[in-house]
Amino acid sequence: MDAHQILFVEDDLVMSLSACEFIRDRGIRVIAADDALSAVIVLDRRGYISGLVSDVDLGVGEDGFEVARRARGLSRTPCRLRFGRRRRTA
Repeated sequence: MDAHQILFVEDDLVMSLSACEFIRDRGIRVIAADDALSAVIVLDRRGYISGLVSDVDLGVGEDGFEVARRARGLSRTPCRLRFGRRRRTA
């Protein structure tokens, strides 16, 4: 079992890269996923993560709530969901 590994789920590439770098700089291992399906695959394969941070709106497919339900069901993983705002285009 790896200590302190966070699954970070975000469909915005720039946000994901920035946040993952911030977390890694604090000595925590980060596994990044860009959608719910990828996140669920990570959860199924790893079986253990020490925490989940996920955007709620992950685009097409399941949302962050479903990823959190899966993570909590596997190991009672602490979850933090965040709501991002999409930029409006004119």
